[in-house]
Amino acid sequence: MSAAKETPPAPAARIAAFPGCPPVAFDPARAAPFGWWPAACIALVALIDRVEANLMAGALPRIQEEFGFSDTAGGAIATAAALAGVVLLIPAGRLADRARRTWTIAAVVAVWSVLTAGSGLVRSYAALFAVRVFLGGAGLLYNPSGSSLIADYYPGAGRSRAYGLERFAYFSGLPLGIMAGGALAQAFGWRAMFFLVASRACSSRCSASPSGSRCAAWATASRPCAPPGPPPPRPGPPPERSESRWSRSCAASGRSGHCVRSPSG
Repeated sequence: MSAAKETPPAPAARIAAFPGCPPVAFDPARAAPFGWWPAACIALVALIDRVEANLMAGALPRIQEEFGFSDTAGGAIATAAALAGVVLLIPAGRLADRARRTWTIAAVVAVWSVLTAGSGLVRSYAALFAVRVFLGGAGLLYNPSGSSLIADYYPGAGRSRAYGLERFAYFSGLPLGIMAGGALAQAFGWRAMFFLVASRACSSRCSASPSGSRCAAWATASRPCAPPGPPPPRPGPPPERSESRWSRSCAASGRSGHCVRSPSG
């Protein structure tokens, strides 16, 4: 007997994609059953990550002028930041397995913004080294959660395109960060450069308008719906019909069998 073939899911089926929310339409024949906004959001996060990580490379000569450290010391910052990211990749993978991935990505981008702003507040090479190492470690915490979300949202032929979009944004951030760092440091100073990029990154984590963006709507849909209200009260026993004075007097007289209730009684 030949093994029974698995029946593919029916097109436009409705599945419970988001915990606690009603089922949503799912068409496995489409390249992006849930749309391309999840991939666009994750790609934007990857772009912000690389831009923030490479700002210092463009502004390094001006930072060296203020703190007076050597090229070797400047290279040590980037090396230590990269090593911190490698060390945290395994814990980041376990975090993606155990925590809500959308919340993890949002928290990581918020931490990037705070650390980038903190880079503009440092007063010594040691403080700059510590802040940039923390930023380098946090920079890779989003990667396991983002990759896992792409795999879940794009189960079919669109997965390669979604990963390609994320990688394109990631590697585009390398030269963009260096160019933006050099240009902003020259125009406004290297401290203002960090503040400007931190504010922009925080405001564009997923969209400029959290209330009207489809990207924000996707992020909201990825969270559980509001808990249901209390269950409706159980229906009690039917209320007893009040007896009329006529029926009470009839029962008291002992002639209930001969009494006839009127239609209005």
